[in-house]
Amino acid sequence: MLRLIIRTAVMVTGLNALTTFGEPTSFTYQGQLKQQGWPLADLVDMRFTLFTSEAAEASVAGPIVFDGLAFPAIQVTNGLFSVELDFGAEAFQQGGQWLQVEVRAPHDPNDLDAYTTLTPRQHITAAPFALSVPGLATNEAGVEVEGDIHAVGEIAASAYTSNSPFIIKVNPLQMECARFDDADCYMGLGIADPQARLHVGGVAGVDGIMFPDGSMQTTAAGGAGGDGFWSASGSNIYSNNGGKVGVGATDPHHRLRISGGPSWTSNFWTGSLELDNASAIGWRSNAAGRRFGIGQTNTGLYFFHTASDPGTTGSPAVYDMVINDAGNVAIGTGATGTSKFEISASGEGAELLRFTTERPWVFRQIRTGPSAGLQLYSTVGQKAFEITANDGNNVATFVADSGFSRVGIGTTAPISRLDIAAQDGLGITGYQPFLTLRDSNAGNARGRIQSADGSIAFFSESSFITGTPSLSLDHFTTTTHCADFRMGHASRRGSPGRALVDNSDHLVLNFGNDWGYTYVHGRLKVGILEIAGADVAEKFPSSDGRVEPGTVMEIDPDNPGQLRVTREAYSSRVAGVVSGAGDIPMGAVLGNLPGHENAPAIALSGRVWVRCDASQAAITPGDMLTTSDTPGHAMKAVDRNRSHGAVLGKAMSVLAKGEQGLVLVLVNLQ
Repeated sequence: MLRLIIRTAVMVTGLNALTTFGEPTSFTYQGQLKQQGWPLADLVDMRFTLFTSEAAEASVAGPIVFDGLAFPAIQVTNGLFSVELDFGAEAFQQGGQWLQVEVRAPHDPNDLDAYTTLTPRQHITAAPFALSVPGLATNEAGVEVEGDIHAVGEIAASAYTSNSPFIIKVNPLQMECARFDDADCYMGLGIADPQARLHVGGVAGVDGIMFPDGSMQTTAAGGAGGDGFWSASGSNIYSNNGGKVGVGATDPHHRLRISGGPSWTSNFWTGSLELDNASAIGWRSNAAGRRFGIGQTNTGLYFFHTASDPGTTGSPAVYDMVINDAGNVAIGTGATGTSKFEISASGEGAELLRFTTERPWVFRQIRTGPSAGLQLYSTVGQKAFEITANDGNNVATFVADSGFSRVGIGTTAPISRLDIAAQDGLGITGYQPFLTLRDSNAGNARGRIQSADGSIAFFSESSFITGTPSLSLDHFTTTTHCADFRMGHASRRGSPGRALVDNSDHLVLNFGNDWGYTYVHGRLKVGILEIAGADVAEKFPSSDGRVEPGTVMEIDPDNPGQLRVTREAYSSRVAGVVSGAGDIPMGAVLGNLPGHENAPAIALSGRVWVRCDASQAAITPGDMLTTSDTPGHAMKAVDRNRSHGAVLGKAMSVLAKGEQGLVLVLVNLQ
């Protein structure tokens, strides 16, 4: 902000008379301009306008503009300027005694920037006009004064060319109050030998400068120590009172406190401290000889250390962390911040990230060069690194144990090198994917399990050479390429120790020396055949499509060779029951002919659960059962004449009258 500090005007007296005698109406206006408290040194534009009072809105004359267009712009040197103004005699006759000054700094050749109006307006007063006055001489250089100037009232004067001091005294004691040393531009208040731009004399700690708010700055002692708050050390100043400094705060708790400031950003931050770009905050050396700094440059915010003390340039900055212009964070020498978070470290064992818990984990580099890798390292003993889903269920557990390290998926307590706790525990997807097993105790001899077109192939080391699997399994066929196919426990195998042998024209199953031969060659001969199921069933096509286990079926008169769900009571076409209902599995199944693979198995004999309807009569064990009017259901046969040829079998469990449900039945068609 520009502020007019000193104004002095030399004016022509009695403009009417001057005009009569043909004297000029121009006058010289001189003053001083400061910017931010310092004398201005620049080329500026200025406008001068006359008003009848300090607050008048309508001007009397002007403006006279010095902007390089109408009149040359004004050069201000060390804050001082001088300009000649001519508003004409009529302007003063109309009462124009208040001068408004407007400044635009620096000079704007395009005449675009706004002017700053200096306040208050300057009151122009008349001064005696004479071509020659004793003790006062005028020339082109200005006014020279010899001796003292005495005035009863106020005096406004300036001396710009003389090297003698300008002294202000008060009567009647002729005591000097102020002195302006023109040679050095020093101003002294209460001191005859000023040594600075403003030098206040008097008693230290008592005399000083009072500000508009009533606060008082007493005279500083200067040099080291003293009773003042600040002292000088060369071109530097420092606080010597041992206290704390507050900026915007009256109660600082540390050496420096900055409180509040102007609004900054639309988030209502207050700006408390401002640094230029490429500026840094630095700390002096710590006990280890490190100096740390924080600084901003064109590519981001840097946290660094160096061997140079603040103010010296002997060593470079080593950047420990960078927040770049994209908001990415990079930690470590060489990190560029290409990701939102980047950690850089290199070399065998270099740590990138450490989780310090009761039993720490460390991510570090292992090996160097092309074989360098990232290692999750357990720093102490046996411990687990666990990954858990948000519902608390285990995803994976890595147990680090120098004796027996292992990995668990879906379990926190793996007991194998890889322990998967899930029904669908392992899936491999790819072109004819395979799993290879290598025996390190046999020269890494291989075994392989491979999926190809939905079939499973098993390879041994020898079959790798031919490319033909030792065993192949698909939906219908099992193919082996081997001399012996062994089944059963080794101690139970008979001579020659083979469990499944191709013996010329028949296949031999040999489970023990004391057992008879079991072979398949067109027909199967067994000593004892045990079947886990409880019925003998045969597959029949159904004209009703898919039917549920326990459904009573009959011969379909419209579709030869097929069955259908029963539709009437005492049906002589009853054929059996769909096997597999309840908790009793199917037993022996016949009729697995081509095209009948998906046909329902119909129990012709044995025990099965049957869907029954007891609406007409309760069912008790031993009751003969026949078909009912309820489709696919059986009922108690109470009419002996109609039951002939329509009996399904005998009941083996109870069903109360009025209910429908499953009844255990011994199937015996009659």
